[in-house]
Amino acid sequence: MFRSPRRSAALAIVGYFAGANWQHVEDVLRGPSYAVAAVVGLAIVTAAVLYLRRRSRRQAGSVRAVDAQPGKAAR
Repeated sequence: MFRSPRRSAALAIVGYFAGANWQHVEDVLRGPSYAVAAVVGLAIVTAAVLYLRRRSRRQAGSVRAVDAQPGKAAR
């Protein structure tokens, strides 16, 4: 995954010290983790709303296009 042995060593050292002080690390990251979860949740909801709006506009546009064509039966 990492192309540099220095990065791998740095991550190993950080992991070692974080593991030794895991309770402190957990307490420090608790607040930001809730904020990140809220942002991710908001992004998912926003993506779903945008998807549904675009889908309904596409469907409404295709119905109007069929209605506007002469000789075609309306739905």
